Amino acid sequence: MATSDFHPHDFTRYQWHLSPTDPKTYQRETSGIEVLMDFGTRFNHGQFTLFLGLELDFKTSISATEFEHLAREAWIALRFQVPMIAARTPVNADNRAIFTYRSPDSFAEVEDWATRTVRVGRDCDSVDTLRHEVGNQYTPDPDGDQVFLYVASNNGRPSGLLLQSSHMIFDGMGSKALMHIYLRHMLTPLLSGESKADIATLTWGNEVETLLPCVSEVLAHNEPRVGSEYDKTLQEVLKGFASYMPKMYPFKVRAAPGPGPRVHMQRFFTTQESAQIRAAVRTHGFTVSQLFHAALNLVVAIDNPPTNETAADAAFVYYGIVNSRPDRLRAPYSGREGYPGNCLGLSALSFPLDTLRGRVDFFDRSLLLAMTEQVKEAYEVQKQYPALLAVQSHVFDIMLSPFFAGAPLPPPLGGPYFIGDGITENYIDHEYKDNSGKSSVSVRSVFISANLTDPAAFRVCSWRDRLQADVDFNEHVVPLEAGNAWMDNWVKLVKLILL
Repeated sequence: MATSDFHPHDFTRYQWHLSPTDPKTYQRETSGIEVLMDFGTRFNHGQFTLFLGLELDFKTSISATEFEHLAREAWIALRFQVPMIAARTPVNADNRAIFTYRSPDSFAEVEDWATRTVRVGRDCDSVDTLRHEVGNQYTPDPDGDQVFLYVASNNGRPSGLLLQSSHMIFDGMGSKALMHIYLRHMLTPLLSGESKADIATLTWGNEVETLLPCVSEVLAHNEPRVGSEYDKTLQEVLKGFASYMPKMYPFKVRAAPGPGPRVHMQRFFTTQESAQIRAAVRTHGFTVSQLFHAALNLVVAIDNPPTNETAADAAFVYYGIVNSRPDRLRAPYSGREGYPGNCLGLSALSFPLDTLRGRVDFFDRSLLLAMTEQVKEAYEVQKQYPALLAVQSHVFDIMLSPFFAGAPLPPPLGGPYFIGDGITENYIDHEYKDNSGKSSVSVRSVFISANLTDPAAFRVCSWRDRLQADVDFNEHVVPLEAGNAWMDNWVKLVKLILL
């Protein structure tokens, strides 16, 4: 189908506007990746619910109770700067989610919201343990809230924070940007005693001026919304999804996808190993994400070895997920704190498995390097799309509208997701200091996690110069021993580049 066969896309749908029935309510349609996340949440057992966990060390003596109080006051201040944390998503007559923000009638209403959405996790062994405990709670909750801050403590002392959010509102980088704003501008001044919360004097109603615009409204000047380059990108992205997704080669099927406890596993490389891996990928002209992505292809092959009977066109197929802030948004939205929202560009990536049929040994350095070269080439093609972010709302309108209209849901994908989360320090500081330079709180560890029903999402990032690999999977679908084997094999394959 040529792009001329498509109706021109109406981007005004994604602009904030006043509700015709309530002068305090602002609304806009969900767009692009936001629509995909809504689809997963509503139709696939809370798929993609997002978590950001931070283990913290406090430089001053503070009790868990005191910290819970300060965290709640800082959360209210954050709402004034990033009101999307209080957004709701009612569904319209077309079965589409609508971002809806209502400015509160009173400060008491704000306090009630903060009481509901700042929650306490006491006697937690770790923030990750807390994530597992609350992981099956869907968003939005019965009150309509869908962004929550959990304050973790152990032995009467605060130990960390856990953000739980609808993935419609934030992507992983957006959640990190949000937490950085919260820690730097709201929480640290309270912890250090430099300022006292003056939240009761905030002029509610003015916060709507900072409602985050849809990405299509703040695109960089070189990211077109119309014209031949837009049309070409739209055509190529749609063609890729239609052609590649049916060919996805899956993990071994163990059980039918569905609701269940979500497991989050991690593997950490030493500082020395991380430096050696970075040096090795640079020598070969690769990136860390390209290497880990290629190794993940081989993890799938080990789990479900291709045979000569495997379909001739079978391939490792992925949603190619790109944080599009730095290159495709205009300033200031492209900056570190500029877009605490959802800003992902997606296109399908496909890697044929022709050379793997009949193999019994996949722990082969030359095989890994050849696979990494394929990944590099696919990434380069995706990077060259002139309008990758701009077309997302159009793409998912076309792809998902039939399902919102009642068409039978597509079958489970069966293969993995891969997310290269990059350098965590691009969004989160090691320490948060007061105006005199004295540290108030330091961040010991950071992780991102998401609920998955089928079957797993793999991530790679770095923090404090150490690479870390993460996986999320559904324990009802994937046994723990299988998840551990995936992670062990992934690490072992990555380290082949050091030989």
